[in-house]
Order: sequence, then C-alpha cells, then structure tokens
Amino acid sequence: MALLEVRDLHVTFSLLRGELSAVQDCSFDLDTGQTLGIVGETGSGKTTTALAILRLVPQPGRIVSGSITFDGESLLTQSRSAMRRIRGREISLVSQDPMASLNPTLAAGEQVGEMYRYHLGYSKQDARDAAVDMLRRVGVPRPEELSRRYPHELSGGLRQRVAIAMALACGPKLVIADEPTSALDVTIQAQLLELIKELQGDHGLATLLISHDLGIVSKLADTVMVMYAGRPVEYSSVKDLFDRPLHPYTESLLYARPRKGSQESLRPIAGTIPNLLELPSGCTFHPRCFKTQALCTTEAPALKEWRRGQLAACHFPAELKGISLREKYTDATAAAKLAEHGNAPDGKEPLLRVKNLSKQFNLAPLFPDRLMGRLRSLHAVDDVSFVLSTERTLGVVGESGCGKTTLAKLILRLVPADEGEVWYSGRDILRLPSGQVRALRKEIQAVFQDPFSSLPPRMTVRQILSRPLRIHFQMRGTELQDRLAYLLTAVGMGTEHLDRYPHEFSGGQRQRLAISRALASVPKVIIADEPVSSLDVSVQAQVLNLFSELRHNWGFNMIFVSHDLSVIYQISEDVLVMYGGKIMEHGPTAEVFKDPLHPYTKLLIEAALEPDPHTPVAANRLKGEPMTPINPVGGCRFASRCPIAEDMCRDTTPQLEEKRPDRRVACLKV
Repeated sequence: MALLEVRDLHVTFSLLRGELSAVQDCSFDLDTGQTLGIVGETGSGKTTTALAILRLVPQPGRIVSGSITFDGESLLTQSRSAMRRIRGREISLVSQDPMASLNPTLAAGEQVGEMYRYHLGYSKQDARDAAVDMLRRVGVPRPEELSRRYPHELSGGLRQRVAIAMALACGPKLVIADEPTSALDVTIQAQLLELIKELQGDHGLATLLISHDLGIVSKLADTVMVMYAGRPVEYSSVKDLFDRPLHPYTESLLYARPRKGSQESLRPIAGTIPNLLELPSGCTFHPRCFKTQALCTTEAPALKEWRRGQLAACHFPAELKGISLREKYTDATAAAKLAEHGNAPDGKEPLLRVKNLSKQFNLAPLFPDRLMGRLRSLHAVDDVSFVLSTERTLGVVGESGCGKTTLAKLILRLVPADEGEVWYSGRDILRLPSGQVRALRKEIQAVFQDPFSSLPPRMTVRQILSRPLRIHFQMRGTELQDRLAYLLTAVGMGTEHLDRYPHEFSGGQRQRLAISRALASVPKVIIADEPVSSLDVSVQAQVLNLFSELRHNWGFNMIFVSHDLSVIYQISEDVLVMYGGKIMEHGPTAEVFKDPLHPYTKLLIEAALEPDPHTPVAANRLKGEPMTPINPVGGCRFASRCPIAEDMCRDTTPQLEEKRPDRRVACLKV
C-alpha cells in the first residue's frame, strides 16, 4: 500500500462569476522513500493539489469529491486538531514564498526550534541546538549567528533555507515542496538534493515536489505528473517522460527550457493557459497544441496507458515510434555553434561604466565584541569595476550573499555607495542631485526578485501599469488602453487581469506584472534581479525571448542577475562572476562557459543541473559554506573552498587582471 493515495480529487472555488474547477480527476500514488514531481504552468492546479492534501485549501475553495489516504488513514475525515498534529510532524510543507510563511516577529532559529518543541517536546535549549544543526545541514552559513536574525534581515535564498529547515526538522514521512529551490543558487540546490536523498535513504522520506525547474525534477523525481488547466495530462517515470514524452504539452515544456551550452532562440508555448471558468471544449490544450486535429476540439481525451507505466490524456500521443526527445536535444546542442562576442563596437562609448564601487554595512556587534567595542563590517561590494557596452547584456552570477543584489541597488541609487563611480551617458549618477534622479528612472528600470514586495498592494494592475505611461508619456484614453493590453500580452497575460490586485495572482503572475511595469517606460537599461526565477518554463521562455527582441530591435541593454546559469547563457553576451563581494571572472559568456579560468567559475558550471535524468549530478561539487566578507583580511576570498589553493592564496590578494583577450580573472594560479 502506498504512503499517499489520491483518487479522483476535485477542488472548486465558488466565485461570483461561477464555479471554478481548480483540480479535476486527479489521481496518483506516492510510496515511502520515493519522489513524485508535479510540473505544469502557473494556474495548472499544482499548488491547489498540495494544499488539498494538507486540508489547507483557502476559502472560497473546497474539496468537492475524491479521497486522500495517508499512511492508511483518510485525511478528509480527520478533525482539525488531528490535522494540526499531522502537519509538521508527519507531513510538512515548503511553500514558494518564504517571506509569507515565516513569522516576521520571530528569529529564524526560534521558528525552527518551535517545530522541535511543539511536535517532539524538546526543551528550549535542546530545541535551539537542534535548530542550529538543521540550519547548518540545509546550507545556512554561520548558522549560530544567522539563527538570531529575523526574516527581513535575510536574503531570499536564506529565507527559503530556513523554511526548508523547518519542514525537515521533525523527520516527517512526507514533505510537500512547492517550488523549494526557486530562490536558491546552483550550489545550494546541489546540497539540498544530496540532503533530501540522504533523508530518503536513511528515513524513508517521501517527497511531493512541485517545480517549474525541470533540472531539479529530472535529478530528484522517480515519477512525474504533468498537469494542465487543473487536470493530469501525463504520468510516467522520470526517464520515460524526459526521453519520450507522450503528450504535446509535455514536449513543449521540455523544449521551452533554456539549456546550458545552447544559445538558440527558445520555443515558448503559444498562447496562455485558459480561463478555468471558460474552458474550451474537447481537449483543454487544443488551442495551443501544434498537432491539433478535429477530434481534439470536440472530445476530451481520457488519461490512459499508452506504454507500460506511461499514461497520457491525448488522442494522438507523440513519439510512439520516432526519435527520442533526448536524442533531439543532443543533436540540437551538437549543431549549435557558440556565438563569438567581442568588445563594444568601435567608436561607441560604453553605456554604463562602474569604477571601484564599494559598499560596507556595519553589523551589530556580537558578544564578546560588544564588550570590547569591536565593530563588524560586511564588505558586500568591494572595489568592483566593469563596463556595460551598448547593445549588450551583462549577466551577473554567484552564490547567495556574494553581492549581486547589492551591486544592482548601488547602480540604481537605492543604496548609497561608500566609494566609487557609476557613469551613465557621460554623468556620474551617484553624484546627481535628488531632483534629477526621478528623470533617470525612465531610462534605468529595475525588476526585483520578490514581486510581492515591489508591487503596490492597494493598486490594481491597471493603476500600476498606467502610472509610468501617464508620467513619462502623458498617455490617455484609447492610446493608454492599447498600450496596457500590449504590455500584458507581451508577458503572457491578458486584459482580464487589469482590474485585479497583486494579492489575487500567483507568484509567477506577479513577476510577469513587475516585468511589464519595467517595460512600460521603454528604458535604455533594465537591471533585472532574478526576474524569471519564479516563472514556469513556458513563460520564462516568452520573457527571455521578449527581452532579446526588445534589446536587439530597440537598442535595449541589461544587467541580468541570476543563479540559473542556463538563463545567463541564453540571455547575456558577457558574464560577471562574483564571490565574497569581489569579481572572480569577467568575459564573454560563450568563452567563459566553454573554458572557465577561475576555479570558482568551473565549480559553478559543474553544479548546474541539466534537465536530463541520464546526466548525473557532478561529483566534484562545490563544498563548504559561501564566504561572508566580514572584516576580511588579505588573501583570496575563495581560498578556503578552492580545490587548488596554496599557501600564497591565503596570504596574497589576487588582482582582477586580463589573462586572455577580453578575459579578466582574479586568481594567482591562472
């Protein structure tokens, strides 16, 4: 008997406009020690399915029919008090937005410790010790210190790690992970993969993994269920699904994913997921399907077995006899030629020049430093210099805490710099009077990692997008309405969303709105901090293609911060690798990815997860905790984790020097 059995689950939401079926005819099993991956676009019913298992479907939603059996007992007949005991102890949840799931009034260590005290009866001191140990296991650097920090004092990646530590604390039988790694860099993803596999082997942990990251799904899942418009459309083993998908929707999802080593234009899925109140007749995917036939428009296909262990809801399943999708990918990657990038075109002044930029944050002293009067200074950005050339995109990569986001905020003048210069169009924008900064906002826009914090909660989408159009272009009437429709369509949304508020959208939809707002003023530079980390692969492909189209057609320039190396390869001509507040390597993206010079860059690239279950996770992965530059002394900041470090690396600070044409590296061994 399976640990979790879901049969014919049907969840609806009673709205003024009608009854919305968020999940229909959903059935699956999950065994002890196994991982089931659920994939699909935003709005496909993945999260609602997970919340139904925990009996946490928000009002006005309700479970209409079906059964959910966990460890031999029905969850739908349990009392509220029984469900409270089950949640956290037997079944735990890692949600997509850690800021919404963490208590802002409690320190991180207290929140993890609560799990041990409430469910396992630990004493206060034992709970604190166990919390610190769990934070260390999920990759939180300096867990003793950071356990005393509050959620707002942590980065998005660190907040997610705290949420994961809470979920794993009591050794549950089942973990429901809803986009657990969307805010994490590649090295922490690899650590969490290892941790989850270790817990599965030692304790028989079962995992229900909801993710748009096909790389994570391919490495962690044993079976995969693909959902579309509230229904399962394919169910199979992970290898069969990635090698020979049956449903056209599954195949489209796989092709929309950026792949490390390929700069070919992405192929997003045409159109958008349908309105669940107005589903099309027949197969719900037929308006977007590349192989629709007459039968698809009139008769809904049933989910049935086409191959042994592989089910699909399709009248004409793909790849029954043809070449496998894995072979297609291999051929495409082999045929793709790496683009060659040089410097900015002759005679063109760089659009943005950053020179010796530095920023330090004074931290509260810890005991016994507090008694001795010693100050602690975090060198978030330390002597950073680079050039953003016209008609170029600069990708910025590195682990959480390396200074990527602080660098972006310094350029945007959201954080005051301690030292350095930022030259734009012949002006040092760090020294502009405040009255001129507003005019600068039209030309330099930002897209942040957390859209919920950056979108005004009391304004509708219409008001949010209209504001920059009215201020910068004085648009009114029909012209304004046409531009609003264009901006929403460009990011995969429709005009029916104009009169909704940010809290009425999913995380992915909110990010699309943030991108749309940034595009509204037609800026010359967009500084994008993890702009696609919360988007599913099809919308991610649309947005990346949109950025490329705007950049090439309108002279668009970008600084693109991301932990997803395949996205950086897809979108950027140049790449900047940061660690501990300093630049480790800088050069053309294709050359850096093909032949990385710095040891840190090599390990980052090896840690990236390819969406292919046949490709193993790199054995030579980056170990240890990211270096946090608090009162740094001399030497290379990567020396403590570098596999080739020598004594001189710990004593002598390497300078960023040109080791090859257009390749700058800060390493004594290169």
